[in-house]
Amino acid sequence: MKKKVSKGIVQLCCAIFTLFVCATAAAQQTGKFTYQGKEVNLPPDAVFRPKFFKFIDYSEKLNTVNNQSVNKNFMAEFSEEDIQKFETIYQEDYTYYQEAVTYFNKLSDKVNRALTVKQLWYIYMYDQELKNKLLYF
Repeated sequence: MKKKVSKGIVQLCCAIFTLFVCATAAAQQTGKFTYQGKEVNLPPDAVFRPKFFKFIDYSEKLNTVNNQSVNKNFMAEFSEEDIQKFETIYQEDYTYYQEAVTYFNKLSDKVNRALTVKQLWYIYMYDQELKNKLLYF
């Protein structure tokens, strides 16, 4: 009888642990994945929480005329020290941000005037369809 009870407790603990791992994995996704059928391009090791995410369509802003600066600093959030760490320690992150800056440099003046740095980063990460269209706008 004692063996049946201890075996049942072990099975119950394993089931609870498995449920916990599955719930945690569903709540936080890292790496490449899709959200509502759209590919998301987040930095390496970034965590995405879909229940807190709201998709914003910035395509309509391209039809408005704004006086945004054409020359933008897309890496303003990062200090020189941060960028140095990316380059030497976090090389995957460095590659990601270098690819982003290269992409931003290819955008037309019209796109740069219509959208802010924050909006362009959002598009780069979350709206791959619009990101590809902006190269030809």
